[in-house]
Amino acid sequence: EEQDIEQEIKNIDIDHTSVVGEFKDILLNDVIGRLKVQYGPQKKVFDFGLRIDQVQQGVQRPIWLDVSTALDPGGREDARRAGMGARDTITLLLGQDDSTLFEDIQMYVKTTTYLRRTDTGNQSETRQRIIAGKRTAQERLYRELRTRVGNAVKTGMFVYNGETMDVQSSDPQSRIIEGLQTLIGRYYTNFPMLGGVRYEESGLAAIIADAAASGPESLPGTDAVRNQLDGPAEDVLSFVTREHTNNVTPTVRTIMTRYDAPPYGWPFAAILACIGYLYGSERIELNIDGRPVQRTEAAQLLRNTKKQESIVVSVPKVYDPVRVKKLRDFAKDFLDMPNTDSSSAPMELAEKVKDGLLSEAEKLRRMRT
Repeated sequence: EEQDIEQEIKNIDIDHTSVVGEFKDILLNDVIGRLKVQYGPQKKVFDFGLRIDQVQQGVQRPIWLDVSTALDPGGREDARRAGMGARDTITLLLGQDDSTLFEDIQMYVKTTTYLRRTDTGNQSETRQRIIAGKRTAQERLYRELRTRVGNAVKTGMFVYNGETMDVQSSDPQSRIIEGLQTLIGRYYTNFPMLGGVRYEESGLAAIIADAAASGPESLPGTDAVRNQLDGPAEDVLSFVTREHTNNVTPTVRTIMTRYDAPPYGWPFAAILACIGYLYGSERIELNIDGRPVQRTEAAQLLRNTKKQESIVVSVPKVYDPVRVKKLRDFAKDFLDMPNTDSSSAPMELAEKVKDGLLSEAEKLRRMRT
């Protein structure tokens, strides 16, 4: 009876995708976990996708882990060559020590299929006892397969663009994380422009205010952050300038999309910090619904993802700094304008002076009557 059942299991017809699917489930549930990896001092979270033998598993992602199941030299060399030129992908060649891993996964899938299809109520007592033993053996085999898949990852080799990568971690999950971090470092080549500073969206208002201040008015302890922002912010400004040169009007969403993608991969908070820094230092202007964004509302609007598509970014006209200073002094001395208003951007300052003069004129008219 036992031999008959064994033969019935072997005769179960399954396709290769079922075996790959079982391997994928073990790999995801017991080794990889979430398809996310943190990178850099900013702890930017990158989503990654999984391929098995160059076949995509799941939805499109910006970067990929391609797991090669080939054990023979020819198949492994093919997998290495397939990764050449694919800069968004790192390939993991599974360890070669366990030559029967996929045969045993196949047998596990066949047995599972047999047990699912078999109605034990119609079987003899002997067959029922054998089938019950099979179920217990399946549980034991699955535990073994989980360990063996982890070992195959542990002893595997990472390859990027045809080159073998030196991955030091020994734990299977840690090896995959380290391999993906290596990929990110190679693919997002402009990520290091951010330096070691970690930005928070909650600090955006302070960045804008500090950029707007000058000399002794600078916020304490922010010089280092300002210096770190100079480089990446200048890159953002160059992008905005080029877009306008090409008669394209960028929005905040345009900038966010560009700097989230390779070769940058910057966290959203860092991109917003660059935009806020440029806006506060009056090197860009922000407009929404046909009006200038006021400094008091800038941080809140920039952080509002629903508004980012509507915020237009432009390079301001260059104004004579001497005349701007005279206007600021006039606003403070004649209109008694507070520092928060008199330190506004030139166009915003002009609007406030205009409103102030109209208000004074109205007072004079009332006095005459």
